[in-house]
Amino acid sequence: MPSATNFATTQQNKLQAGAHWKLIADDLAKTVAAKVSNNQSIYLNPPAKSAFNQAFQSVLLTALVNQGVNVVKQSASADVTVDVDTQLVKFSADRQQARYAGTLTALTAGVWALHGATLAGGATAGVALFDAYTWFHSESASGATPQNEIFVTVTTSDKNRYIGRSSSVYYIADSDQGLYSAAQNAKTITVYGDR
Repeated sequence: MPSATNFATTQQNKLQAGAHWKLIADDLAKTVAAKVSNNQSIYLNPPAKSAFNQAFQSVLLTALVNQGVNVVKQSASADVTVDVDTQLVKFSADRQQARYAGTLTALTAGVWALHGATLAGGATAGVALFDAYTWFHSESASGATPQNEIFVTVTTSDKNRYIGRSSSVYYIADSDQGLYSAAQNAKTITVYGDR
């Protein structure tokens, strides 16, 4: 019988600011623009009400217009429809925590090993060690692994078929959960279990 194993360690972005929402919208607008022809008009369906959904809809609309996509105000006059679906998922609190790789190692008291880094001319050891520590930890978001994640799916379709679809998942700060919960029709799933 096969034994249970973990997936290989990967990285997942953590949404921590409205600017991050805009980055996602800009990227997705490029994906949508690549799937529709220049003579097709699109209608962006209104999302479920949440702070994230409303802001995301606004920045996605701006990004689509800036990409040169013909966005119409009425669904009846559109050739293509774009739907944004978000789903908030809450995992158990005892999730595996991220571990830093490449952290400085103390060889003896006051002596640190730093491998694979080249010091810029004239940099002092203290500045170099601080910069190295900051660099090693710059890719990891602060704090524990969040319980909350949001799935963002953008679907482009006409009356008969799906033209394009993109799904992404992001961590969100647990304290920001309210920004992603829709007042009505909220899709929140709590997942329990061992790691």
